[in-house]
Amino acid sequence: MKSLLLVDDEAVFAQAQARTLQEYRFRVDVAETAAAAHKLIRQNHYDLVLVDLKLNSELGTGFIRQLRAAGIRTKIVVWTVMEGEIYESAALDAGADDFILKKTPISLVLSRLYAHLRRNEWDLGHSGVKVQRIDVGTFQLDPESHVLSANDTPIQLTRKQTRILQVLAANPARTVPTQELLDKVWGSDIRKSPSVLDGALSRLRAKLREHDVDDLVQNVKGRGFKLIASRAIQQS
Repeated sequence: MKSLLLVDDEAVFAQAQARTLQEYRFRVDVAETAAAAHKLIRQNHYDLVLVDLKLNSELGTGFIRQLRAAGIRTKIVVWTVMEGEIYESAALDAGADDFILKKTPISLVLSRLYAHLRRNEWDLGHSGVKVQRIDVGTFQLDPESHVLSANDTPIQLTRKQTRILQVLAANPARTVPTQELLDKVWGSDIRKSPSVLDGALSRLRAKLREHDVDDLVQNVKGRGFKLIASRAIQQS
């Protein structure tokens, strides 16, 4: 699990952001002041520092410069409501690695955060941690970030939705029996049932429709589920 320090002086909003990031497999610490952030950075290792840039605040560009001057090489991403080229340029000039507006859809935010994490691993020479993307029909699935790249649009999935597509994509031509799919996705969870699977697939299809993507999963009556043949890439 990747660790992230979220620096934001608005406590309620910061905690809400932290909960959202935790849902996507980040371990998140929150610092509401520059002093608290410096202390946490000295005590812990973080894979990313996410900073809410503010005007007339100790959490301005000066804070980013302080981190860089202290020798902090961790990727710093500014996540802010302050829209405009002047703010973005100031943040990047201070030493930030990226500038993301808070109005950006969470799927795109996550894609950019994971991109920084991958580049960081490559910079460190850990080539073995590159994320293995999975073909799902004509699209690609990133199982670590739970993002389906479809028509150049990243679609954020849940863990269960990701796992369903992983199982079906393992052999696109095969119809996976309902019970096998339940066992592989829900494991020993006593709540698993065909109706739970149907609900998960219904929500997946609704999410795909929101992004103008056709259904990817075919219900083969009485047998199970498979990727829809017209969009499946046959494996050699």
